[in-house]
Amino acid sequence: MTRLFKDGLLPKAVLVVSKGTRWEYLRTKLSRSIRLHQNSYSQEEIEKELEKNLINQSLPYERIKKSHDTHHTSLKKIVRGIKGSWKDCTVRVIRAHNLELADLERVDAVFTAGGDGTVLQ
Repeated sequence: MTRLFKDGLLPKAVLVVSKGTRWEYLRTKLSRSIRLHQNSYSQEEIEKELEKNLINQSLPYERIKKSHDTHHTSLKKIVRGIKGSWKDCTVRVIRAHNLELADLERVDAVFTAGGDGTVLQ
């Protein structure tokens, strides 16, 4: 796994554990509801329906969507930074709710990517 060089340990395998965003949660919830009612919608139609639902509930649609986009932009920067710093390193990203103990085997480092500074479980 890890190689030791005079400037320190260089990981060969890194796992990035990402939180799910509120936007993803609400979109998944709406998608399940639509499927329960036997309706067929494209992802674009689901997102438009989600936008309409959030606005109708007086929820901050723009802020929720921007937070989602910011999270994914940051996640891409984290992965790019790891790959740029450790050339031979493989990086895997997994959602926190999908994380299993087996995912932690054979990795040298684990990074968490969440939006508000809280530690992922």
